[in-house]
Amino acid sequence: MNPPERNTTVAVRCEACGSTLSAVAANVRCAFCGHQQLLNPAQLAQLSQYQSAAMRLNSSAQQELSAISQMQALHGVRGPQSRNVLWVLMACTSSPVLVAFAYVAVAMSSGVSNDMIKGVANTIIMVGFFVAVGGYFIWYYGGAKKAVTLPRATQAAICPTCGAPTAFVPGQVLGRCQFCSAAAVPGTALQRAALDASEVAARLARLERYRAERRVVSGYTNIANSTAAIYPYVIGISVGLPVVGGTLYATYSILTGEESEPIGVLVLAWAMALGFIIAAVLYLTMRAKRRDQWRHVQDQLAACLNGVTVKGSDAAMNWLDVFWACPFPVQDLMLCDLGSSTLGICQSFPVLLLVNPVRPSGTQAGRPEAEVLLAARFSGCIDDGELSNGPQLESLRNRLGAAGYSLKSYGGGLHASASTMALDTLPSVPEQALELCGIAEQLAQFAVAARAEPVAPMVTE
Repeated sequence: MNPPERNTTVAVRCEACGSTLSAVAANVRCAFCGHQQLLNPAQLAQLSQYQSAAMRLNSSAQQELSAISQMQALHGVRGPQSRNVLWVLMACTSSPVLVAFAYVAVAMSSGVSNDMIKGVANTIIMVGFFVAVGGYFIWYYGGAKKAVTLPRATQAAICPTCGAPTAFVPGQVLGRCQFCSAAAVPGTALQRAALDASEVAARLARLERYRAERRVVSGYTNIANSTAAIYPYVIGISVGLPVVGGTLYATYSILTGEESEPIGVLVLAWAMALGFIIAAVLYLTMRAKRRDQWRHVQDQLAACLNGVTVKGSDAAMNWLDVFWACPFPVQDLMLCDLGSSTLGICQSFPVLLLVNPVRPSGTQAGRPEAEVLLAARFSGCIDDGELSNGPQLESLRNRLGAAGYSLKSYGGGLHASASTMALDTLPSVPEQALELCGIAEQLAQFAVAARAEPVAPMVTE
């Protein structure tokens, strides 16, 4: 049985006597007749071109991995877990105080002197604070030293002289059989397979860099999102407790005769307390109504794409990690509490819809967002390389522009973003988000017409 074409190599033979040469070099001397020769010039040029292409791909992959290591060292990547950063920091900084209070309670019940209690409690707080903060930084940066590597591809070749297996790595132009010591060069099919493997490695390294960037940004955006979500309640509690609590205490003091306040002051306090309670109830009711409206729209979006809608940015980031080896403005992952990610399928292409009624913070705070990403691989194009402007692509871009959407096109997918003017009414009219299904359909129709293939899940070890 003949070996598969992709595993074949070509023996290096002496031009004078035809013997198989055993030296692994471009300039070799035959051990049988002494003839010294160079590889065939055409063959040498072709091998040099192959080696350069493989080295360029390997160098690209290594640069991506170096960038990942730098990001990890600078940011202490924790990804979605970073939503817990505030809670962990609060726990670390408050734990010494709690321990000190516990000590004071035990020491007082044991009859320890006040000077001793005060000195020990202060020591616990000061030392504990530094230890706790140090522990927090160790926790936060604990994952930063993990090295990111990708396995180097190796092609299993066949020795043309004895048929034994011989390993070739991408870019290797001469090899020696470990059994018969014959020299061989990779055949055309083997070179093509090695370059394909190098392209896959470079692509995975590039995808891993995008993932690292998203993890870094998500670490910060999760903190901002969690802070924005609890901020109204923190304000409500910090204002409501003094107002309502003070009113109740003043009423109790007057009824028990401990204090004597003018009746006008009491009436004003109760008016403020009732006003605050009514405002809080109206606010919570309004938010509940808005959530119901958006939940209904999110269910419709999910049904339209035969998918699922998930709150928060983690689902969107995971979708990007799996399907999107292209640039993406990671700050757009900063979704408000009403924002959502819809993951679905449109004409067999993976689709992500991002809907954000109000950006919670940042340079464009308050600006609504709506985006459609369709993961499609266009033949002969690099994933994150921009597609050339053909008539069909230009027509699609014009149609989307007329609808208020801008288009970014890559070899690995299409990305449509709504302009601010197109979304002016989105916060008050959630149903406006349903037009994203039509945008996704247009992107899918273009991908089908261009004979693009759906992106398969991309996973790195």
